[in-house]
Amino acid sequence: MVLVSALPKTSTRSPDSALTRGPGVMIPDRFRGSAAATYQAWIDAYVSPGYAGAVAAVVAMVNAVALTADAATRERMHAQFRRSARYEWMLWYAAYRRQTWPLAGLP
Repeated sequence: MVLVSALPKTSTRSPDSALTRGPGVMIPDRFRGSAAATYQAWIDAYVSPGYAGAVAAVVAMVNAVALTADAATRERMHAQFRRSARYEWMLWYAAYRRQTWPLAGLP
C-alpha cells in the first residue's frame, strides 16, 4: 500500500509557457518568481533539489511505516494526511482571496 506518492515526473508543455518541475509539481514559468527577495528565496527553497530529496525521504519513510501498520493505524494516517492537505489548501486559498487574519489587531 502506498499512502503518498509523487506526481508524475513528465508533463506536456503549456501552450502559453514552459513548465518548470519542482518536487512533484509543475509550475508555469509565468507564475514563478517574485520581485521581493524574501519571497524569491522561499520559492527557490521549494524548487531546489535539496527540498525534493527531503520530500522523497519523507514519502519513503511514510510508505515504509504504512507497509507494517495495521488497518486502524493506516486509516489514522490517511485521516491525518487529509487534514494536513485541507489545511494546506485553506492556506493557499486564503492567500488567493487575499484574506486577512480575522484576529488582526487583538492583543
